[in-house]
Amino acid sequence: MRATHLLLSDSHFRHIRFATRVIFTLLTLCYFFSVYNPELWQLSLGVAAALGYLGTQGYLHYQQPSFARWGTPLLDIATLCLVLWLDPVTPPPTLVLLFTLLFARPTNHPPHFVAALALLSAAIFIAMPLHMANTNTENASSAVFALLFLLATFLSFGTSMMQRSLIRKRLAKRQWQDPETGLITHRTLILTADWLLPLHNRLGAPLTAVLLSPLAVEDFARLCDYVQMRLRRSDIIARLDGSEPRLAILLPDTSLANAERLIQLIRPDAPKLQAVVMAVPDNMSLELVLERLRQTQQRTPQPPQEETYHAGTSGIS
Repeated sequence: MRATHLLLSDSHFRHIRFATRVIFTLLTLCYFFSVYNPELWQLSLGVAAALGYLGTQGYLHYQQPSFARWGTPLLDIATLCLVLWLDPVTPPPTLVLLFTLLFARPTNHPPHFVAALALLSAAIFIAMPLHMANTNTENASSAVFALLFLLATFLSFGTSMMQRSLIRKRLAKRQWQDPETGLITHRTLILTADWLLPLHNRLGAPLTAVLLSPLAVEDFARLCDYVQMRLRRSDIIARLDGSEPRLAILLPDTSLANAERLIQLIRPDAPKLQAVVMAVPDNMSLELVLERLRQTQQRTPQPPQEETYHAGTSGIS
């Protein structure tokens, strides 16, 4: 298995997150031991507290109880508040643990990241006054500004991450759905036809393609809404690429005559429209079918009329 696949798997990601906590717990212990020069009982108490923290986090990481989702960050925040309170230096070097707590959580869900930042900020603003009450206050302003700079950096990062996530979702959605009409795009229609046309060929079922265009451009949105409301769930409606507002419709299990009757049924209540219909032949790609529909429409009388035309190899009928 490749290293990237290992990193992306849930089990290995849990290993990495827990290993990160182990490393920073050991670093924190070494830091406090070097600052305090503890006696044996203090050393034993610190080691026991660290083992208790790691044991609890290990249980939450690997056993995954129902409360693990909120239990893990709450334990982290409570531990950080305790560490800041015990840190005798101002500004406290243990503020760097903020990075660990935030980035030990998955950052692929920006709202969760921002929510964790808000909760952590509230806890820090409670812990910092307790820390400064037990230490030298000469550098208190430095500690406050260091904290504010860190939180502002995290907030900026979270906002940027949320913006990138929204842009990615919007771009991914635009690949298959038209943002203005909510219909599938031209590309999605072609991909759908890759399995729909061979299926109809094997079953010997009729399939009809329809090209609809409103006579007035401003009626396009209303035409889209009306067509979606009137057609069957099995009918496939897409907005075609190009400057002209046009709809392409695939009508499964529908003969050419039935497609014409359907268009006549929707005309009375729909915006004025021009229709071009064509029975999809066997072994013909949808792109070629759409091209024939467009060519037929281009050869219709101008200005466009409220009529239904047949597309084929021998012109307009």
